[in-house]
Formats: sequence, C-alpha cells, structure tokens
Amino acid sequence: MTKQWGGAAPRALMAMAVWAGIALLAVGCDGDEESTPPDVQVDAAVPDMQLVDMAPPRDMYIEPDAAPPEDMGPVVDMAPLPDVGPLDGPPCDPRLRARTDCEVGCCEPGSFCVRVPGARVNDGRCQPGDGCLIGASAPDNGCPDDRPYCHLKGASTVCTVAGELDSGDDCVDENGIPQPCADGLVCNNSVCQAPCDPAAEDFGCPEDGLCFDISQAIGVAGGLCGPRVCSWFDGNGCEAGRKCSLVIRNDGVLVGTCNMLDGQGNADGAACGPQEGGGDNCQQGLYCTRPPGRPSICRTLCDTGQYVAPCPGTMACEERLQFTNGVARGIGICITNQ
Repeated sequence: MTKQWGGAAPRALMAMAVWAGIALLAVGCDGDEESTPPDVQVDAAVPDMQLVDMAPPRDMYIEPDAAPPEDMGPVVDMAPLPDVGPLDGPPCDPRLRARTDCEVGCCEPGSFCVRVPGARVNDGRCQPGDGCLIGASAPDNGCPDDRPYCHLKGASTVCTVAGELDSGDDCVDENGIPQPCADGLVCNNSVCQAPCDPAAEDFGCPEDGLCFDISQAIGVAGGLCGPRVCSWFDGNGCEAGRKCSLVIRNDGVLVGTCNMLDGQGNADGAACGPQEGGGDNCQQGLYCTRPPGRPSICRTLCDTGQYVAPCPGTMACEERLQFTNGVARGIGICITNQ
C-alpha cells in the first residue's frame, strides 16, 4: 500500500514549518533595523532621477564570437603639434613674455620663451634670436635677403618674412606666439604697432607720440611708439607734482594728459576716485579701475609685451581696461598669474 501525503500529521508539520520561517524573518528584520541609521529614509519615488541607458549603440555592438565589421568608421584626425623650433634651451614661463628681470622663468635679453606644445601654460623653453634691428630694412637691419623682416618676438628680434597684419590687428596666434606684421610695424605681443628709434631726433610715431626705449629688454637698440604728450607709465613729459593720466579720445585713440596729483597718490589695491581737475588719485603708473559690482581700486598699468612697464614678481599683464570704444589694446593691468 502506497503512502500519500495527507491527513492531520502532514498538515501539522507544514504549519510548524511556516511558523519557523516567520520567526527567522523576524530575527533578520530586527538585525537590519539595528544596522540602519534611524534618520535615513528611502523615498519611494524620486521624480528628478532618470535611468541612464547603458546599452551600447546598435551600430557599435558586436555579438560575441562574431566577426567585427570591416568599416569601423572614420579615423579621428589627431592634429600634429605645432613646430615651435628647438626645445633644448633653459626653462622659462611664456606668460612673462619679454621680462628679463626675474630670478626664475625669464629668458636672457636677445632670446624668447616659447611654450612647449601640449604642456602647461607656464612650461616653456628659451630660444636665441637673431639680434636684428626693428624698424629698419634689410640689409641695414642685419637680416638676409630671404628673411628681410625684423620681427619683435619676446625679449628678442628674429629675421623672417613680413606678414600682412595692419596696425591694430591681433598678432598673437592660438599658441601664444607673436606673428610678423606688415613692413613698418611690429607685434607688441597683442597688436601690430609702429616701432621707433629712441636715439633719433624725430621718432616718426603716429599722433606725434613718444618713443619707449626697449633696448635693454631685447638686447639691441629699438623702441616702440607710445602716447603723445606724456607717458602714463612713468610720468615722463609732465612737470613735478603732475601725473600723466591715461585718457581715451572720442576716436578711440589712447593719449596721455598731465593732471595735478595731491601728494604721492594711492597705492595698488587702495580705494580711488576721480580728481576735480581730471585724472584719478592713484600713484603714477597706476589706474583707477572699477570692477563690476565692487568699489574702485588702483591697479598697476603694464604693456602687454612687458617691454616698457613689466609687472612686478610673477604677475601677468592682461588687457582688462574696458572703455566705451572697447578694450584698450597693447596696455593692461597687472594681475596674479593663474
């Protein structure tokens, strides 16, 4: 006689098993409650959360053990790094431009700093220039016939071929390297402008401007044309007790004007404001700036190439002076290098 599951005994055994399972579940739940922080709550629905489809795109999905498709799409064109010349010179910081007075990061006069392609912004190498004379024509400038244009490049001059950039045109490429301007102009590490001979009686500068002597910075005789009347960097052209202030004409030309200055003036970073007779109350070589939403403060003026008025320490010169006619080119304020 075959035994079958049934009757009171099997039903009793099944009931005991169910109660035992419930007891074990209760113990497990108690343990979970002890390990979960009481202040943690789980929301049933989080409307802002969306699931991300991690499935591969169909056209890129390859079944296991299947042969890969013959055409995997176009090959990504990796542009070659620019050829910037030999990189075996002393290390330097390209952001210091024509600076030659710093202990670390500067190149010697007569050489320029070029950034290592693909490296950090402060990683560069010094390269020697040719020592030619800006503003002169070959062969008087020291350049050969096949490279007759003398190019101002960092703290040096190099012989190359003249470009087509006109006065006021941008002359620095995407790698931060100054480019040749047209004949009769040089790149001031921002825009093309006229060079000059600081030893000549007639500088021949536009607007009867002054001639800034940059010979010490580049290792050979040379100068850059500046504003007329006076120099807003050092006050040259103004009488004692007067400050050469930076002003902009209606046609957008920057010029210098002499204004009375009460005492020595306020230092870099100090509060400032306009004076009754014109100009501001900052020290000579400083300009009263007004950052958006903040009080006006004095900031040190500089030229973008740092040939004439280099920034102190490791500070950088940036074109941040905004006027009605736009941002002033070739001149800026000293800021902390980032």
